[in-house]
Amino acid sequence: MNHCNQTIILLNRDCAFESPRSIRIVKWLRKIAKIHVLSFHGNRQKDCYGENTVVYTFFKIPLSKPMEKIKRIFFKLIAFFAPWFYRLIVFRKEDKTFFETLLSQKGDVIICQSLDLLPYAFFYKEKYKDAKIIFDAREFYPHQGYHSFLWRIVFKDFTEWLCKTYLSRCDHVITVSKEIQDLYAHVFQVRSIVIPSYPSYHDLLPQPVSFEQIRMIHHGSCSRQRHLERMIDLLSMLDQRFSLTFMVLSDDTDYLYFLKRYAKEKGVSDRLFFENPVLFEDIIPMLNAYDIGLYYLQKTKNKNHEYALPNKFFEYIQSRLMLVISDRPSMATYVKSYSLGLADDNLERLAISLNAMTVKDIQKYKENAHQAAVKLCDEHTKNYFCNLLKNV
Repeated sequence: MNHCNQTIILLNRDCAFESPRSIRIVKWLRKIAKIHVLSFHGNRQKDCYGENTVVYTFFKIPLSKPMEKIKRIFFKLIAFFAPWFYRLIVFRKEDKTFFETLLSQKGDVIICQSLDLLPYAFFYKEKYKDAKIIFDAREFYPHQGYHSFLWRIVFKDFTEWLCKTYLSRCDHVITVSKEIQDLYAHVFQVRSIVIPSYPSYHDLLPQPVSFEQIRMIHHGSCSRQRHLERMIDLLSMLDQRFSLTFMVLSDDTDYLYFLKRYAKEKGVSDRLFFENPVLFEDIIPMLNAYDIGLYYLQKTKNKNHEYALPNKFFEYIQSRLMLVISDRPSMATYVKSYSLGLADDNLERLAISLNAMTVKDIQKYKENAHQAAVKLCDEHTKNYFCNLLKNV
């Protein structure tokens, strides 16, 4: 197969225009292949990745949230007890359009980034038998919604069934960390390849730290399950030099209001700031103005939290920030190996260490991030991924 003439189809249940990993994969491949991106969510329907890329966006039926949940539960329960019924899901309006469009595209490789779309990839393979399938296991899917009791009762077994049924049949499975790789091997006996979510290299310098104001930032999703209030607890233990900015996206206005009220109760509302999210391409340059990238996750039974290695972690490094994180194995390995900052689950110990920090200490960690940014960028993962496609 001539690699330059490949047609690659990328499937994503979420908005592929807003997924950093999807954006990076398309950026890597757009000059060497024709790419079709099929995604359910999003508000753009145009070629937004490059001249060789065709992008399709599908909008879901505007149902109320309760009806949407009931519909999903109904179809997934039936699919679990009668797997052959999964084919009938395509008769829902939005899935039918998606599946018909997928079948109309003749591709060489399907890169699937959503577990519940993986069956569609294999239905596709029944028509195009030479097509290869790569599954991008961006997390440990059997714990995807583990924080929800309802999810564990209704969806966990179904998710495990999908993993058992389809993962071993993929030509390749890739994932984001060694720990998630080990989980898939242990639970499902599936071999996978680790391709971390490194961002592109940015030619930036660490900004000087001010003695009067040390600026911390946390960015990403604002969800209750992540307990962002714990970072407010940390701020309340720090001296007046420290401030914290939440640059978060959330539809949960009640939780945002709670965080603001909680900061007031803790006496730190004058040092806690909320900023609106910026465009994907502007995140790292914007973060460069700060001193410390903060990401604290309290311990849970959710393996995706236990082995978290999110995009924001590497974006902090690429932004030349010192890192302060909870002691999760995947992240802590990098922090300790490259001497990037502090990794501890105990907020009191973190506060003691931070309060003892001098400007010189923080600047040194930022300089270490500057050195690590050269290695922890997608130039290396891009080459590995493209070679994988050559040999698929």
